[in-house]
Amino acid sequence: MTAAAFLLLSAGFFPSSLNAETLTIEVSSVVAGVTQVQGFHLGAAQSNPPPSVFLVSALKPRFWRFDDDGLSGFAPSYSFIRQFSPKMTWIIAGGYTHNKGIGFDQLNCQTLDMSDWIRYATTTVQLGLALSPPISYYDVFNEPDWVLQCPQNLRVSALETLYIQTYNAVKSAAPSAKLVGPSWSYYDFAAIRRFLDLQIANNLHYDAISWHELGSSPQEVVAHVAEVRAYIQANAGFFCQTACPEIHVNEYKSPHQNLMPSFAVGWLASLEQAKVDAASRACWDDYDSYSGPRYSNCSLGLNGLLRQDNVNPRSLYWVHRAYADLQGLTRVRVVSDSTDPNSTAVNAIASRNDALQEVKILLGRYSCGANGAFCGAGRNTVDQAQDS
Repeated sequence: MTAAAFLLLSAGFFPSSLNAETLTIEVSSVVAGVTQVQGFHLGAAQSNPPPSVFLVSALKPRFWRFDDDGLSGFAPSYSFIRQFSPKMTWIIAGGYTHNKGIGFDQLNCQTLDMSDWIRYATTTVQLGLALSPPISYYDVFNEPDWVLQCPQNLRVSALETLYIQTYNAVKSAAPSAKLVGPSWSYYDFAAIRRFLDLQIANNLHYDAISWHELGSSPQEVVAHVAEVRAYIQANAGFFCQTACPEIHVNEYKSPHQNLMPSFAVGWLASLEQAKVDAASRACWDDYDSYSGPRYSNCSLGLNGLLRQDNVNPRSLYWVHRAYADLQGLTRVRVVSDSTDPNSTAVNAIASRNDALQEVKILLGRYSCGANGAFCGAGRNTVDQAQDS
C-alpha cells in the first residue's frame, strides 16, 4: 500500500523556533463512527451571482445553516443549498427578523410579541418539514446571549420562557421537528448546563445541543464536547430515553483564524476527534485585495473559501476540497507526539483507499502565536487583511 497518495501542507504562523513533532499514520487501525464535518453558515445565495455550483459541489457539504424568511419559501438560500443534499439547519429567529424587516440583533425581550413569535415558528417549521427535501433541524435562536436585547436581570428568565414556549408549541404542531439550542456564541459550560437543567425541569427534549467555538484553539473542542456529553450521560435516564441529543458546533473558527489553511486542518481534525454530529464554519468580515474593500463572507465568498466574486477559489478552498476527497474512504488512526496542542500543533486526517492501495493524508501545522493571540476571542485585523 502506498504510504501517501497526496500530502497537503498548510502553512501557518509559527514561533521562531520549533520543536520536531512526529505524526504516525496507523494504516491498519480503522477509526469507526467518523462524521464528515464539512459545513457552512449562510453564504448560500444572498448575492448575485451565488457561489459557483461546480466549486461547491466538489466540497460535498454535509451541513448547511441558514436563516431566510420561512414565509417567503426560505428563499433564496434553500433552492441553492438543496442542490448539494446536505443536512440543513434553519434559524427561526433569523427568519423572523427577516420577515419583520429588522436587524438580527434588534429583537427585544421586553417588546417581543410572543404570540406572534409562536405563530411564526409553528407555521414556518411545518412549511420547512413539507419541503422536498425537508429541512433537517430548526435552531430556535442564534447567539441569544448577546443578540437578544434584554436587561441583564431579565435575560435568563426571558430566554427560558422563549425556549420553553417555542419547544412546546413547535412539538405540538410538528412532533417530528428536530429542535436545536441554545447556540451560545462561545463555549460556556455553565450556560449549556443551565439549558440542559431547564429541559429536565420542564420535560423538554431538544434534539441537538449547540454552541459556537469562536475564541479557542481547535484542540479545545474535544474537551468541550466531552464535558457536555458527560453531563448528558450523567442524566441519561432523562436525555437518552430514545436517543441522546446530538452535539452541533454550529459555528467554529475565530476571525483570527478564519483565512488560515493550517487552522482549517486543525479544526476539521479536532471536530472529527470530538465526534460532533454536525459542524459549520463561522463567517466574518473579510478583505479581498483583488476585489476591493472589506465585505462580509457571510454573504460573499462562501465563508472565506472563495473570493468576493464567488467564483475564484482561495488557498483555503483547497484544504476543504482535499477534505471532501476523503469522504467514502476508510478513516485510519493518526497519533501525534505533540505535547502542547494549544500552542503549536501538527494535525492530520488520513484515509485508506483499499481499492487503489493508497493512503490519503491531509496535513497542517498551526500555532496560536505569542500569548495565544491567534486562539483568543476578538478580531485581529492583520489576519483578516491578508489575502489567502
